[in-house]
Parts: sequence; structure tokens; C-alpha cells
Amino acid sequence: MNAYQDLHDNGHYNTLRASIFLGQWYDDSQPGQTINDIENQLDNIVYLAQQTGFYVLIDNHNTLPDPTGNNYGCPDWSADAAIWSAIAPRYANASNVIYEIQNEPDWCGSENYTDIAQQEDYLYQLIRADAPNTPIFAWSFLNPIWVAGAGGLPNVLSQAPDIDYSNAAVDFHAYSGSADDITNFVNTARSFGPATMSEYGICAGSSWQTVLSTLQGLNVSWSCGDGYPDNNPGFAVNWSKD
Repeated sequence: MNAYQDLHDNGHYNTLRASIFLGQWYDDSQPGQTINDIENQLDNIVYLAQQTGFYVLIDNHNTLPDPTGNNYGCPDWSADAAIWSAIAPRYANASNVIYEIQNEPDWCGSENYTDIAQQEDYLYQLIRADAPNTPIFAWSFLNPIWVAGAGGLPNVLSQAPDIDYSNAAVDFHAYSGSADDITNFVNTARSFGPATMSEYGICAGSSWQTVLSTLQGLNVSWSCGDGYPDNNPGFAVNWSKD
């Protein structure tokens, strides 16, 4: 509880991104975490967050190894369905919880954006059936350049027609691309709905400062993987905390 309060009061964060996965980290085919383990962990995280004024972004980080041998993480779509069938209804009434469908589904040498769009659409509907009011972060692309080069962002997003952006966001990670690339991605995404940036690390140095200033200039909500307590937090936030 004290660590959560410190993050809130002194780190000035308002959201915790809780990564969940089956089996082992980046390999759900190996023995390890179960659905029950995930639920026990999240029950504690959500409770502590409620007591200390945090949102919780439940990040589905479940993956299989990349069959191309390049050490990327690949979606395990059937396992994702099992995860969300359990998790979506469990926290549907928690007003401080947000769901992230799948971390970086395009970080995989054997995946393509049409498959990703179809699976994102299916999982969105699965989650929404059990959690009609929970905000959802869809897509969580690895970076704005890859998807822009895959037939264009509008083409990819339009292949998931059931995603309702009145309570969902086009999420991405800003690991590659210039300020202009990020700006173009965000402005294009906003023709569908809100844009969010849910992962970046290490949050220090000139590259991060460029990403941060670009996002804040665009009024994009962002999550940072590092910075507190070491840098306390090492960067300035230019809007008031929700």
C-alpha cells in the first residue's frame, strides 16, 4: 500500500499498467502462470489501486515464441480468448480498470495486419460482451512506422469494423519514428477515435524527451515504463493529473 501511495503522491502517476501472461514470459507454451494466478495478482493490484486513487491498465502481454527464430513475441490468439473470457467479466464493474487487448501483436515475423485486425475485432467483441462499459485500448501497435507502411493505418483499422471508439482507443507504442511520424499517426488515428500511447522505455534521454513533448503537444495520454523513483520522475508533465 505504501509503495502505491508513494507512486501516486510523489511520482505523480495516475495509472498502473499491469502486465498479464500465461505460462512464462514471452512463451505461454511453457509451464508457469495460470488463469487463477493472474486473477489472484490482479485482485490485489485492483484493490490497492482503488485504495490509493489509481487506474489499472490490464495489459495482455501473453505471447508465443516467434517461429521465424528472430526472438520476437507472437500473439497466441486462442489463449487470448481464454484470458479475456475470465478477466473481462471479473473486473467489468471496477470503474478504475481499463483493458488492453494484446500487447504489440505486430511484433511477430509470421503475423500480418489483416490477421491482426480480424483477431482484434473478435477479441474486442468478446470483451465488450462481458464488460460493456470498460474502456478498451485496441491495437497497441509496436510503432507508428510499421503499420503506416502496411497499406496505411486507415486500411488496417477499417478491417476491424466492430470496434466502437466511443469507449475505446487506437493504442500504439512510440519505439520508432520521428515527431512527424508520431504526429501523422495520431492525427490519422483520431479520424477513428482517441489515440493513446501505452508503452515506452527507457524514459530518459533526448529520444524520450522528443516523444514526450510530441505526445503532450498533441494531448495524447501516455504510459512510461521507467523513471520513478530513480529519476523522481525525471520528466515534466504539462497537464494536471486526472
